[in-house]
Amino acid sequence: MNMYLSNNKGLTLVELLATITILSIVSTIVWGVLINGHKASDITKSNVYLQQYAHEIFLALQNAHQLSNSYTISLDRNPKAQSITITGKDTLTITDPNIEFSFYIFDSNHQPQLIGNQLIIDSKNQDLNFKMVFNHINNPPNPGNEEDPSMTFTLKTIFEKKSALTD
Repeated sequence: MNMYLSNNKGLTLVELLATITILSIVSTIVWGVLINGHKASDITKSNVYLQQYAHEIFLALQNAHQLSNSYTISLDRNPKAQSITITGKDTLTITDPNIEFSFYIFDSNHQPQLIGNQLIIDSKNQDLNFKMVFNHINNPPNPGNEEDPSMTFTLKTIFEKKSALTD
C-alpha cells in the first residue's frame, strides 16, 4: 500500500477557511442565544418588579379597607400616576419614578371608570371593586408597538364592605 500522506506538516488554505466558516456560524448562533436570554431576563425582572410594586399597593389598600371605616386614595394624577397616598388610620405614600399606573373603579355595569385624583371610600358601606394597570416608563418602546404588553401588569380585585362582625 502506498502512503500518499507522508508529508503532512500543516493545514491547507481550504481547511483553514472551512474551520473559520464553521466557527463563525457556531459563534453567531451562540451569540443570538445569549442576547435573547439577556432580553428575556430583563423582561422577567421588569415583570417581577411590577408585580411586587402592585402587591405593595394592594396590601396598603387592603390594610386601609380592613382597619379604617373610611379612607382616602389620592393620586398625583390619573391616568399615569406615579404616586399614591392612602389615608385612613395611618397615612402611607407609595411612589416610584420608573412606574406609571392608572386606577379604575368598576361601575354598576361592571365597566371600568377612570377615577379623579382623589377617592373617598366608606369601607363599612361600600365595596371597592377596582383595577390598576402598571407600566414601566423608562424602557424604550418596541418599534411598531406603542405599549409593550410584556412591560404591563394589571391588578383587578374587589374588597368587600366590612361586616358588622369586624367592628
